[in-house]
Amino acid sequence: MAKHLLFILLALCGSVYVYSQKTSLSGVVTSSDSEQGLQGVNIVVKSNGHGTISGLHGEYQLGDIPEGAQKVIFSFMGYETLELKLDSGSTQLADVALVPGSIELSSVTVEAQRPFSAASST
Repeated sequence: MAKHLLFILLALCGSVYVYSQKTSLSGVVTSSDSEQGLQGVNIVVKSNGHGTISGLHGEYQLGDIPEGAQKVIFSFMGYETLELKLDSGSTQLADVALVPGSIELSSVTVEAQRPFSAASST
């Protein structure tokens, strides 16, 4: 009986240790030019696609990141994508400022034609 109790105790301690090895990340995502929180920023672990989005004022929390060195991608339309490297087995705080980005177009051509109307042809 004592051996079974010892085994159960060791199993519980081991599971707590394994659970504590998961990395979690939290913080606030802001715009670098206005310093305002950005709502709806995509925050994704590159290795497995697990992710979340930022809240109303840019706050986010991403848990259960696999152990080992990981990369987290922050992306939002109109801003440059940011890649953050994480260490394993820790809780980290990361306030991130995204830089506004733009795509340069070579040229845009707009053409218009007068619409055909049966009433105007008589």
